[in-house]
Amino acid sequence: MTVTQRLVEPRMRATAAAIHAFGQTVFGLGLGSVFLGWMSDQLARSHYGKGYAAKCLSRHAGAPSAECAAASGNGLQQALMLLGLFLVLAVASYWVASRHIENEIALREGRPK
Repeated sequence: MTVTQRLVEPRMRATAAAIHAFGQTVFGLGLGSVFLGWMSDQLARSHYGKGYAAKCLSRHAGAPSAECAAASGNGLQQALMLLGLFLVLAVASYWVASRHIENEIALREGRPK
């Protein structure tokens, strides 16, 4: 957030910080957990095979069977491991940005590159 504030004029810093925090909240806390749950369900469905929704997700199915629990556990485990790939993507994005940010800050502050 500090870099974000250094790239805007002083009168715009509060707005820039608010937009930055809003984006982090919406994508990180809001959509991140929904996406993780969706990905877990898709992976569980692929582990179980045909009939997953009818046998494991139905309200009338009663207690989940061992096969349903194993498929759900495997799906969640793989979804959490795949989520790590998004962290690698974030690191790569920050690294690419770091190569250009110093020039942007220098231009903003009126310093030579």
